[in-house]
Amino acid sequence: METKYQVDIKSINNTLNFFSNCSDQKAKELVELLNYSQSVINNELELLDKLQLIEDLSELETDKNAFLVIILDYLIASIEAYQACEQTTPNQVLAKLMKQANVKQKELSHIVPQSIISELVNGKRQLTLRHIQCFAEFFNVPVSYFLKNE
Repeated sequence: METKYQVDIKSINNTLNFFSNCSDQKAKELVELLNYSQSVINNELELLDKLQLIEDLSELETDKNAFLVIILDYLIASIEAYQACEQTTPNQVLAKLMKQANVKQKELSHIVPQSIISELVNGKRQLTLRHIQCFAEFFNVPVSYFLKNE
């Protein structure tokens, strides 16, 4: 009986075999598309860019293309995260970035102790400018991303 790991490896291998016939340029474009779809939206221009990409991709036949469906899901999630952050406190922005990037509190303990991160995420303590600068650097977003509503 195969384990889930073995099934996953076979699935990944089948996928790689499928894409092995595409050119290096196409492979790079697919990787760039995947990376871009998962990137955080920092401003209205990037929001419009991703909305246009969704529109362009939605014109393709997605019912038989799981890869495109995943890209669309990532794009929609990043747009929803951006829109949700428009009306949030810096603490809520931190919590959403952590969720979006699947980052655990202990992974941020090099910035502040885990107990303080817990208080920040739960709104029991306010982020300082130093916190915001460090978290912005960690998540690769501008400091203004935390301060939109301030």
